[in-house]
Amino acid sequence: HGLVLEGAGWAAAEAALQECGPKELFAPMPVLQAVAVPLPAPGQRRPPPGPDLGPFGGYPCPVFRAPRRRHLLFTVPLPSRDARPAHWRARGVALLLNADLADH
Repeated sequence: HGLVLEGAGWAAAEAALQECGPKELFAPMPVLQAVAVPLPAPGQRRPPPGPDLGPFGGYPCPVFRAPRRRHLLFTVPLPSRDARPAHWRARGVALLLNADLADH
């Protein structure tokens, strides 16, 4: 139950993305609190990020309902301590609400 990470692992001690182990398709995620934040008006600066997202900044991880990735629900900035966000994007890292659910 809950979110699973596809394409990467989760280092609980560091609270950051890590390389996944061999033959690991999905990694369970800890409970996340999602809060809607309005986008700033054109010309306004964005507020500073809240938690420490690592030396490379956070990876804007897409969240999908199921593995077929048909509908983007929202994005979550996940900390990345060992690799730049482009590394995770190239690997296709995403969070899934249900890894077993087939899109209809």
